[in-house]
Amino acid sequence: MELTVTSITAHGTFQSGEYLCLEGIFYGELSVTEAISGLEKAPRNERGRVAYSTTVRLIVPQDPRWGNGALLVDLPNRGLPSAHYIYNNPLNHTLPFGSLGAGNGFLEDHGFLMASVQWELGRGINLPAFTDGLGRKRYVEGAALVVIRDFLDWLRFSSDLLPGLAAPLSQGITRVLGVGWSQTGRLLKTLLLHGFNLTRHGLLIDGIHHQAGPTGWLPLLQSGSGPDSSAVSVPTPDHPDMRGVVEEPLTPAALLKVMAERGESAPRMIFTVMSLDYYILRASLFRTGAKGCCDLPIPESVRVYDVAGGAHALVPTAGCAYPRGTLDWGPVMRAVLLHLDRWVKEGVPPPPNRLMPLAARPRDPAVLQTPAHLPEAVVQVPKVDSDGNPLGGIRLPDIEVPLGTHGAPNAPASDFGCFISGSFVPFCETEAERSAQNDTRRSRQARYPNPDVYLERVRAAAEQLVQEGFLLEEDRRLVLDTARQEAKKPC
Repeated sequence: MELTVTSITAHGTFQSGEYLCLEGIFYGELSVTEAISGLEKAPRNERGRVAYSTTVRLIVPQDPRWGNGALLVDLPNRGLPSAHYIYNNPLNHTLPFGSLGAGNGFLEDHGFLMASVQWELGRGINLPAFTDGLGRKRYVEGAALVVIRDFLDWLRFSSDLLPGLAAPLSQGITRVLGVGWSQTGRLLKTLLLHGFNLTRHGLLIDGIHHQAGPTGWLPLLQSGSGPDSSAVSVPTPDHPDMRGVVEEPLTPAALLKVMAERGESAPRMIFTVMSLDYYILRASLFRTGAKGCCDLPIPESVRVYDVAGGAHALVPTAGCAYPRGTLDWGPVMRAVLLHLDRWVKEGVPPPPNRLMPLAARPRDPAVLQTPAHLPEAVVQVPKVDSDGNPLGGIRLPDIEVPLGTHGAPNAPASDFGCFISGSFVPFCETEAERSAQNDTRRSRQARYPNPDVYLERVRAAAEQLVQEGFLLEEDRRLVLDTARQEAKKPC
């Protein structure tokens, strides 16, 4: 295995020191004995192995030993990295998805080393291929799981000194954390399910943060015809019975059981689940499995945190039936990552699971209902209060001291931006406006008769979250600053 660096650029100077961005190509070979369908049909080199290459990116301190010891593996979602979008987005979301901009500098200030590797057909990886009996070219998409494994093994244990760095990366890595958003959360679970988180050195990824979309897998252990990956599509209202994604095992306990039966230990895992995920991704099946509507036990090595009112993603979109979702879940993500890192490094458990109560709505067309291949499963969505806001879960001030209704689906479902952004429906400003619009929700004026009432409630909600471990002190200050600006707006 070899990494060839093709470019080095300055990334910035942070509390932990100067960071560089290295881009390159990772080369390796696969044994045909790997448990990957179709690999045995691919052309072999003179050593009888199957060659591959893929593009990679590293954002690391110039001296890796300056970091905090944690390598954060950011697996690209449809070719785009997500770590900076998840953790470094300032309030009001100025970083677009896929950005490498430092944003608020959270990851760098805390000393994380970051690595991404392209794994998806058509997105920068050269996967093995063969010609089938009908003369069609087929790509061995499952080889991507081995590529990820080999790249992480190389990063963690290689003594090679890369250009521009003062020491080998391995000297700055004591643990590896994986982050996956939606599609790549499913990728990380697929990696675990099929045994590709283990080498002769032991576990590669010690802890995983799965963000937005806990239910599902990726249909990678097959050969695809290209040009796009078999991992692109998901079930939607137009295609509710798509196979290969919402498949058993569904619950974390079931996944851990598969690993235990192989004699394999599992990484620590934290799942953050958004309100909208229950409507559009059948997230409740992650809690109940394929039968009934009762929550099953969550293993001690797993945490599940529902973020009340959260959208699957916050992306600019127009033409939706309602204003898009606005709840900023970034502060929760930052707190969760630090909990995960401490759990892996020091064995300190994160806060207990925080779930929203659920209920079935089988006739609601806004809910992606049970697929035909799971006839005994019951899809459920969060219970809501009289304002339409979810009950329970992690309650950011936007939910605890609301200015509108967060987290419901948007329309049309055929518009992907509307589908994943959800909605935010603001309260009427005054009681007169509420009456004129026949809005059953109390107006902003009735809830918060003066700015001080609103600010005091936001302050109390933010301080409660800090005490519970779901809001960092620096984010508490920013939340209050935002609330002060909001309070200045006239009713």
